[in-house]
Amino acid sequence: MHRNSVVLLAGCVLALFCARLAAQQEVIVYGANTPEWNKKLGTTATRGACSLAVDECLKRVDDALNSQHTSRYYLNLAGDMPQIAREAAQYSEKSRSHAGLYELGIDDFYGKFNKWCRAEGPKECEQQLGAVIRAVKSGNPKLKFGVTVYEDEVDKFVADRSIPNGFRRDIDVIHLYLHFRQNEKGLSSFVSQLKSGFPNSQIIIGLYPYDRVELAPCKQNGTSRCTAADDNAYFLNSLKTAIRMSKAGEVAGIEFYPGNFGTVEQWAGWQNPKVCSSGRQEECIRNTKTMHDAIANTIANSH
Repeated sequence: MHRNSVVLLAGCVLALFCARLAAQQEVIVYGANTPEWNKKLGTTATRGACSLAVDECLKRVDDALNSQHTSRYYLNLAGDMPQIAREAAQYSEKSRSHAGLYELGIDDFYGKFNKWCRAEGPKECEQQLGAVIRAVKSGNPKLKFGVTVYEDEVDKFVADRSIPNGFRRDIDVIHLYLHFRQNEKGLSSFVSQLKSGFPNSQIIIGLYPYDRVELAPCKQNGTSRCTAADDNAYFLNSLKTAIRMSKAGEVAGIEFYPGNFGTVEQWAGWQNPKVCSSGRQEECIRNTKTMHDAIANTIANSH
């Protein structure tokens, strides 16, 4: 074989390998979408919570994976640390026959950590956090442990010396969500901070693809709400940054909360007046659909 042919073949193999790596970046949806929308988003994984008995929750995990045609499930656990540790041990053992269960996680972790550790004291808290990690890995060392934090907590979360070093090392995945739309400008910096404080953790960027005009100020520590146009624009900026970082391998993937792509009207969150007041529901749904269409276009144009 000619040298040029070998080089060309090697280049093609490398290109295919790189394309395959890019394709493996995670796209997680919290909840459920229609099949059409999962194709548009390139959804690879599902995330959710369950407070029922372990066997019933595992049945729901399997049902969700089958209906969403995804291969991995990220499951949030509820309760205090002893309860989480007890249930994590059961999930870990049973995960060997439920291969789709990929991660056991704690949502809103830093707020819960502060609450738990103030009540229990640092020594007891460290012991209980260690028990959670051991439980997650007890029956299946490949099962991941994850936590959710928010961008306005990152500074304190990284600097908090009361978080045991062993626990820092054992967090497999950090789901980083943006509370405030204007903080999209600092997304790369937030990721870098987390990597410096938790070097063993993969980072998933979490985004809120729905009208948040009434739910939170546009700017952290501000009082002004975003206009609908600004809400959409800041969100799309964060999405583009997340896609760029995901494709570059700087983060492990992207996550959307909630799902309901294709079934926007059915999202239970619209019943919460803090999310969307009754007089704005049609507008909230319309704005969210516009955002979803923009997400599909942005993802399609990023390939």
